[in-house]
Amino acid sequence: MKKYDLMLTGTVGWSITTDYVKYVLDKSKGQPVSVAISSLGGYVDTGLQIYELFKMHGAVDVEFLGMSASAATFMAMGAKSVRMAKNALILIHNSAQWINEWGTKNKEQLD
Repeated sequence: MKKYDLMLTGTVGWSITTDYVKYVLDKSKGQPVSVAISSLGGYVDTGLQIYELFKMHGAVDVEFLGMSASAATFMAMGAKSVRMAKNALILIHNSAQWINEWGTKNKEQLD
């Protein structure tokens, strides 16, 4: 079994936090970091922050395992390389936003 330096599972912004990712990357300055991601997504702001942390570190390699979606998918795009396990699935979708008056609406509905 492959060893990962960082295993990101659960919800982006809850169990996957910017502080934890930064802590692991800071401990590995100047060294490659292997990251596994299996998450259905979460908060956009946390995903964007992790994307930037991966880019700033520079030597991050991501592998998708299982099902990953939404913020978990786009945060990985800050890595130097991105791979998918043979049975992995990823989902990229248009943004959606909760609006109290109308409920959840995606991009086309908001336009």
